[in-house]
Amino acid sequence: MLKKSIYRILMCRPTYFKVSYAINPWMAVNNPVDTTKAMNQWNNLKDTIEKCGATVEVMEPPE
Repeated sequence: MLKKSIYRILMCRPTYFKVSYAINPWMAVNNPVDTTKAMNQWNNLKDTIEKCGATVEVMEPPE
């Protein structure tokens, strides 16, 4: 019998993530977001959460 996860995490892909204005030194507008890297990091985070036993629900991002 499969054990059902008691942890459910809601995640949204960083499809449209960008920095429009800087509110701290790490958000430099002149240093654009690497969308490929962001998506790879997001996928790695999702995989890690699932390997830890949680269920990940993915919602589609608004445009």
